[in-house]
Amino acid sequence: MPSILRLNSLCIRIISQMDQNHFRTLLSRLSDKHAVRRGGPAYLEGFASAFIAIHDRKNWEETLQKKFFIPDETRYRDDPFYESACELTVANHIRQQSIQEFVVDKRVNCKNKKDVDVWFRIGSTQMAVEIKCPVEPKTEPAGGEGMQLMLKTAGRVPDHTHQLRDLKDKIESSGAAKVAFGKNKDLTLKDCLLSANEKFSPNSSVDNLNLLFLGLGYAGNISDWYMHLHGEQGLFTADGFYPSSDFDLVDAVILSNLRYWHEHAARYHDWTLRNVFLLPIVNPHARSSLMSDSVLVGLSVIDHHLQTFRSFRASAAPNVPEYVLTPLKANHYINQHLSESDRNRYFPIQLYPLGKAAPPH
Repeated sequence: MPSILRLNSLCIRIISQMDQNHFRTLLSRLSDKHAVRRGGPAYLEGFASAFIAIHDRKNWEETLQKKFFIPDETRYRDDPFYESACELTVANHIRQQSIQEFVVDKRVNCKNKKDVDVWFRIGSTQMAVEIKCPVEPKTEPAGGEGMQLMLKTAGRVPDHTHQLRDLKDKIESSGAAKVAFGKNKDLTLKDCLLSANEKFSPNSSVDNLNLLFLGLGYAGNISDWYMHLHGEQGLFTADGFYPSSDFDLVDAVILSNLRYWHEHAARYHDWTLRNVFLLPIVNPHARSSLMSDSVLVGLSVIDHHLQTFRSFRASAAPNVPEYVLTPLKANHYINQHLSESDRNRYFPIQLYPLGKAAPPH
């Protein structure tokens, strides 16, 4: 009997190795239009290792095609790939931490058939993580002719169209830069919050933590999404433009630059969150059963900036009111608080200068 068991175990290992070899052969045949191929050999191997570790062998073919456009690239597009890549990265990172249970695509809301992307338990805290990678305006690397500025509002500012046009005319008439208007994506964030809220358990208690993880782009994009939360009529303010009771199961939002890593810094990316900038923002309208201890325990699986960001105060010109500084806090934190080495760690390829050389926001 022991010899039969050893033989079966050997057969399983051989089959598994054959599967992995076939899997890597599929990856080697990808065209240059596919992000996995464009990212370079280390990025491709990192994807292979993460995928094999996270997904069951019986679902490989379906998941590869549906989420990553492999092997058929006919309908390949970057945006859906980056969302799937963010999901895989978060799952792969959490899997490697000291946790007790781990499941991907788990149903925790008994009232519908929707799954959260990642569920795990650390100690007595049950964690549900929903991951979104919203489409953002393109941030191109510096190097074009002349300076280009993008004007956006910090929240929902009355008569903003007239004010932005007036400012655009003044800047362009001076010859300082070309100016474009940026679209306010607060409705997209609202949709992300509502979608996540539907997936979280309505019976969440003191031992639950529900996170909405946003895979965003460069530093300015992180600042924009923070403004959607804390700018004028922001979703986390007292007078938000949408009822906060509709997303009170979302305990916190994590703003990250994970999409930036896949889109612009793939050759440095290891398919974990080790060097990703992670800024958790606790929902001030969250359910009353949310405990601060659960927040700290749940977030211990990542290297985050929750507490240092809370205590950070931006330096600004005298008499600048708090309501002006608050929406720009994330921008100031990245450029004023982070050390140069940290900025290089989180943003190894600078699409535009950060720190003291940062452009005006």
